[in-house]
Formats: sequence, C-alpha cells, structure tokens
Amino acid sequence: MAQDILMPNMDGISATTQIRQFDPATPVISMTTNTSRADIMRYIDTGMNDVLGKPFSKESLMTIIQRYCSHLVDFLQNPGIAPGRVDNTQGGATITEEEEAADTVPPSKRLKSEVSL
Repeated sequence: MAQDILMPNMDGISATTQIRQFDPATPVISMTTNTSRADIMRYIDTGMNDVLGKPFSKESLMTIIQRYCSHLVDFLQNPGIAPGRVDNTQGGATITEEEEAADTVPPSKRLKSEVSL
C-alpha cells in the first residue's frame, strides 16, 4: 500500500498506526519528500516497510513493487489461479485468506461434504 505522509485529514504516520492495529502484514510504503534519516526512521518505527522518495522514477517505483509484490508473479503469469492457500481436496481450488477468515468461502471451493450440509 502506498502511503502519502502529508494528507489533509490524517497524516500517513497516524494512518499507518491505525492500519497496523488490524493488519500487520500488508506492506506499507511511504511516499514523501521528507526523506531525512530521522524521518525514515520514524516511518519505519511506525510500521511502514519502506520509503519511496518524491519525486520518484518509474524504475524506483517498479523496484518497490517487485520487492513487495513478488509473490504475485505466479498469479500474473497464471491468472486463472488466485493468490492464497490452495485446497487440494477439490482439484486445487484456491481459498484466499480473506475468504477463510470471513467464512465466505464460495460453495464451489468448499468440500463436497460441506456443501451438502
């Protein structure tokens, strides 16, 4: 997730602090012109994963995306396979962590015994 530091209603540090209360895993990348050593340390201490200084080049943006989204490469190469946990009991139907956590796994991905209940 790209996080601007200077925003009108809530700064990026406060937003990241709140996000980290319920989501410790999603990468948060600071996008800012404030890139002093002290600023960067504050962003990292807040729970941000990296800093992309403004203005940034296409190459630096792509480097950040590759660093934090490399797990999606298989998905991009095989769009029929969604990222997430694979349930091999039904021929490889993929169940996302969100579906599992929210108990919203579609019937097509459930075990046949679960669907018939």
